[in-house]
Amino acid sequence: LFHKVNKSTVNLSRSYHKSSAVVNPSLHTIMTSTLDLATRHYTLYSTGIDLSSAKAPSIEDREIYTAAMLVCSAADGDLHEEEEKWIVGHQAAFGVPQSILD
Repeated sequence: LFHKVNKSTVNLSRSYHKSSAVVNPSLHTIMTSTLDLATRHYTLYSTGIDLSSAKAPSIEDREIYTAAMLVCSAADGDLHEEEEKWIVGHQAAFGVPQSILD
């Protein structure tokens, strides 16, 4: 059963990554592929953006957008912990580098 799950995950991953074939997947590779699939799914169904064909915003644009979300969330005078956690998680799902999220 585990072999079938691995094979299915790799085949699904290949459909998103046509340029990279996984010959001998390790658990790390499968988890990375699953995380990538989850990110692509979340982005597509929450925003309509297909990450397999969309051009990513620049690092500077992602930093500005993250800052804008934080400023807007703090407009009531407080940046609540739950708001910050949501913004960090949301931006991480869209591939914002850790250096910006810190």
